[in-house]
Amino acid sequence: MPFIVSPVLVLAAILAGALPAAGAEAEVVYFNANIYTGNPLQPQAKAMAVTGSRIVAVGDDLGEWVGPKTIRADLKGATVTAGFIDAHGHVAGLGQSLEVVDLRKASSAADAARMVREAAEKTAAGGWILGRGWDQTRWPGGEFPDRAPLDEAAPEHPVFLTRVDGHAAWVNQRALVLADVNMRTADPAGGRIIRKDGRVAGVLVDRAMGLVSRKIPPPDHASLRERIKVAARECARLGLTGVHDAGVGAGELAAYRELVARGRLPIRVYAMIGGAGDLWRETLARGPEVGDRLTIRSIKLMADGALGSRGAALKEPYSDDPEQSGLMILSREQVENVARDAVAAGFQVNTHAIGDRANRTVLDAYGVALGGKNDRRFRIEHAQVIAPDDFDLFAKFSIVASMQSTHATSDMRWAEERLGPKRIAGAYAWQQLLRRGVVLANGSDFPVESPDPMLGFYAAVTRQDTRGEPPGGWRPSDALSRVEALRSWTWAGAYAAFEERDKGTIEPGKLADFVVWSGDIMTMPAREIPLTRALRTVVGGQTVWREEFNGRVEIKPGAPSFFEASPRDGAAAMRCRFTAESSAGVVRAMLMSREEMEDYERKGWEKLADVGQYSNSRTIRGPVNPGEVLVFDSGATRRPLWTHVNIGFEYDAPQAPRTVSRRRMWVVIAASLSFLGAACGIGGWRVMRAFRRRDEAEY
Repeated sequence: MPFIVSPVLVLAAILAGALPAAGAEAEVVYFNANIYTGNPLQPQAKAMAVTGSRIVAVGDDLGEWVGPKTIRADLKGATVTAGFIDAHGHVAGLGQSLEVVDLRKASSAADAARMVREAAEKTAAGGWILGRGWDQTRWPGGEFPDRAPLDEAAPEHPVFLTRVDGHAAWVNQRALVLADVNMRTADPAGGRIIRKDGRVAGVLVDRAMGLVSRKIPPPDHASLRERIKVAARECARLGLTGVHDAGVGAGELAAYRELVARGRLPIRVYAMIGGAGDLWRETLARGPEVGDRLTIRSIKLMADGALGSRGAALKEPYSDDPEQSGLMILSREQVENVARDAVAAGFQVNTHAIGDRANRTVLDAYGVALGGKNDRRFRIEHAQVIAPDDFDLFAKFSIVASMQSTHATSDMRWAEERLGPKRIAGAYAWQQLLRRGVVLANGSDFPVESPDPMLGFYAAVTRQDTRGEPPGGWRPSDALSRVEALRSWTWAGAYAAFEERDKGTIEPGKLADFVVWSGDIMTMPAREIPLTRALRTVVGGQTVWREEFNGRVEIKPGAPSFFEASPRDGAAAMRCRFTAESSAGVVRAMLMSREEMEDYERKGWEKLADVGQYSNSRTIRGPVNPGEVLVFDSGATRRPLWTHVNIGFEYDAPQAPRTVSRRRMWVVIAASLSFLGAACGIGGWRVMRAFRRRDEAEY
């Protein structure tokens, strides 16, 4: 029977249009490429054929797939991998981080307060000043900041500044008064109010953040949709074809669904319901939702806090603060109850656990619900500090370790001080998990870390920061090989979302989700990996980002630089990111037609505000019509300026999913049944003939 059914199924697939017949004409053939497939049976190739949203062939010479209508895309030797999947990010958070005060480069509390003062000068009195990215471990003394600098910088504005890990907030007195938080306020369960000298010092840890954050006006639907849209575009520009959004609410889901319906979500999103509230109960009742661009079949829980703010729950006190052992946000029973409900309804549970106490608590809760080996693919998000006896439990219960390699290189400056020499051996211990057969899915936890997957790939293989420190890497025995790192960013992310049959490698039949890189990340010197860029990002066979230009541009006074785009394969919008390398003047840029450019040469910038002027801007984006050019100008600056420019195109209209018409569906069913019936009839006739030829004495 297998020899009869298999051809029937293949023929049905061909008739349905899902899989072209061998040697058929492909829509696009990418050739002259250096393809790392991720498929151990065919590790490398030079060409790939794509029809619709799927890969139909991979090899070195695919001439048989080229027909009169085939588009031949010469990649000129560029490196291609399967699309990178960030297995743990916060999409709306990334979009918001592009709007608020960016404190990642603040060198001290005073420097951060200066940035807040500048924001307050542009904000109406009483308006909230929001920021993100401060890290006291990089400041003199390394201690939590006090609210006094913020009180002085913005006395008329409530201020709420989220720490880089998202697990602490620095607020001013105005915000505390609005929230009615004072010395009489008790620490909430799973949170801590930092107090000093008989006063609230201004830092709130984990659940204590909610005492103030609930007073911040939530974004409306349009604002939330815009944040997600901007963040998704940024992910596509960086070479991400998919993101697992770790904790979403009803507002984010509504925004996602609208973007999908409008064809404006360039990446695939695996959304985790944020916490066991009303939305989780509604989702359980509705059942898993599996879609082309949006899938909802998991929940994100929070077991403890973060290591940087000493909120990670440890079995023993912190080595650098013996009075603290961290905060458990959920109990074992609470995690276990959610896990049981998820198993019954076919959902996955993904729990944030950083400290060794939190990891063991979650492993025990999962174990009760799972029982042993399984294919539920429950995950522990971060899995940062694991006790020696607990590594085997990941394998025992088939738990996926969803880790973020840049966390190791960000935390390595102080992690051993927090944990001590014994516990550090089980921290960020990726190889110890891999040796036990545990699936290791990589991510960034953006906006805690940069969403650039090349920084994560680099951290995974070197365990160094981008300056190459420390020499040889930090605890290098746990570094990943480049093959392991690529697998963690591609196939493992797909596996962690039950999608490895469709994504994660470059093979015939899989979705055409892939990235063309500016360098060979598998062989180049490690120090060059962070400089690697996505030249083209393709999702479902459709280009969602293509780089047009990257480099330095000199802008001379009175002689502006002009950039004219090459022809594009589809409707797109230009996106330009530029950074002036000199503080002597401001680089300005705008889009204009040829006629407007001539007018500009006669009248200058002051007369052109009505055609779209962009001043003091890092990023501009807009539709580009045929013949339009991008113009860079140095304004009134009298000496040449240099700026670094990255120009690319965003393709905003994803292909509609290919569907099979009802008529074709019935043709396929009828053809399949006819072939099956004929095969069975022929087989039965041959059996009867055989019986008639046998000697009756044999029976």
